[in-house]
Amino acid sequence: MTGRVLFLGLLLICVVADTEASPVKPTCPITHGPIICTSDYNPVCGTDGNTYSNECALCDHIQTTQQDILKAHDGPCSQV
Repeated sequence: MTGRVLFLGLLLICVVADTEASPVKPTCPITHGPIICTSDYNPVCGTDGNTYSNECALCDHIQTTQQDILKAHDGPCSQV
């Protein structure tokens, strides 16, 4: 029984770690013009290694540069 509980616990940790590590497509507004963002600070890390002030700012950068950037995770990118 203890082995089963340990296995399920490890499986749960692996599933949670995998979802947090996977980059996702940011939720960008559908617009035919420029994206207008608020100035609230809710940082997100892009897969390009840059920290954006919020997800909307990431969307604006994607639209402006036409680069394929995903959201790596919420929060600022690590300073390595």
